[in-house]
Parts: sequence; structure tokens; C-alpha cells
Amino acid sequence: MRVSPARHQIGYPPARVWGSPTTAMWASRLGPMRAKRLLLTGDSLTGAEAAEWGLATEAPPAEQLDERFERLLERVAQMPINQLVMMKLLVNQTVHAQGLAQAQVLGTFFDGIARHTEEGHAFVRRAAKSGFREAVRERDEPYGDHGLEGFGLDPD
Repeated sequence: MRVSPARHQIGYPPARVWGSPTTAMWASRLGPMRAKRLLLTGDSLTGAEAAEWGLATEAPPAEQLDERFERLLERVAQMPINQLVMMKLLVNQTVHAQGLAQAQVLGTFFDGIARHTEEGHAFVRRAAKSGFREAVRERDEPYGDHGLEGFGLDPD
């Protein structure tokens, strides 16, 4: 299924209630200021904003996405497997040494706690009564985005 490029989003609206991202990647990818900007509001970025911020490698137009992916895949496939394994391990160990593994444990722990707060239980009750989409709409409505738009670019 294809969706409008304006609706492609990267974000974690559940940070508003009922969740914490367990991957904890944003602080290391974006730095604390931008990670807090997203997590303290639950806002999402458009594909172009995500590329600008460093959460995406690029943000091609939807009609070019498959072609760009295939070209990248072909380039990676030219590398010897042993070289790919070493480069991935080098990057992963660097990130691990920066404390990502500990942050991921904390993110998972906080995600479990967030789901068992008074607000988390209220969200589940509301979703059971009115449906998940309605509960999400109500969660996001005070922020004016309903989880559909980035905060820097006009979606049209």
C-alpha cells in the first residue's frame, strides 16, 4: 500500500501517554536537545525533516523510493561479506561503547512502567470503549497534529 509522501512520518506519539521508545536510539542519533524535542511532545517528523535531522539517510520522492533502494542494495551487495561484517561490527561496537545497550534497557523498563500508570490504564480503557483510532485521535488532538504531520513542513 502506498501513502502520500506528506504522511510518511518518523516519531513516537505514544510518548504522550502509554509508552517509551525501547530502542533509545534518538539521543545517540540526534543529541539530547532534538531527542527531547520529539519525546517531550510526541511530535513526528516528515521524511524530509528526518533526513535533515539524521534519522534517515535520504528522503526521495515516493515514486523514486523503490529505485533508490535497489541502487543502494546493489552497491552494498558489491562489498565482500567479510568486509560488511567487520564494518557493521565496528559501528555497532562504537555505539555500544557509548552506552546504547544500557539506554535500551532503561527504555524498555520505562515503556513497561508507562503502560501501567493511571494515564496508561485510562488510555487502554478508552481504546476498549471507543476503539484504538479514537483513543489515539483524542490523545493527539491537544497537540493539533492527530499524529499526521511533522511540525516544520506544510503537509500539502
